[in-house]
Amino acid sequence: MHRLIALLLTGIALLGAVPARVAAQTLPGGCNSIANVPATYAIDYQQDIQPIFSFGCANCHVDSAGAPEADLDLDPKPSWFNLVGVSSSQDPAQVRVIAGDALRSLLFRKVNCDIPGPFLESERMPQNRPDLQLADQALIYDWIMAGALNGPTDTLFFNSFELRGFVP
Repeated sequence: MHRLIALLLTGIALLGAVPARVAAQTLPGGCNSIANVPATYAIDYQQDIQPIFSFGCANCHVDSAGAPEADLDLDPKPSWFNLVGVSSSQDPAQVRVIAGDALRSLLFRKVNCDIPGPFLESERMPQNRPDLQLADQALIYDWIMAGALNGPTDTLFFNSFELRGFVP
């Protein structure tokens, strides 16, 4: 019976971005599949990731408007420091970005899934705006999987396998 459940979860996971080992833990729902978006290996946080936040997230997550939503300031200077290895202010058990593990990173689940995780007030971001383009969702995923660096990724170690296909 357990093997059957594991096989079903694996099959469901292959249809979207969430593998079975994470799906059983976090129960996200309504996630977009990024499987058909080519992986990006050379990613620079300030040039590639920050513009996604500046365009799609800054209307709510900026300190200049007072207190940013969810205590998450995504202005260019503090954004990386407010994301990587930082627990969510809404649920301290959730980490915003876990370097090397996009599927357990709240940021990726928030931009990729209608129901990103276990706490009820959570929903897809950006709120009340169009979803991020699949290419941007995939870029965030690839950046996290490549180590979530505050600068350019080191592509030397990622040339031999597909970021989205490698499961440690």
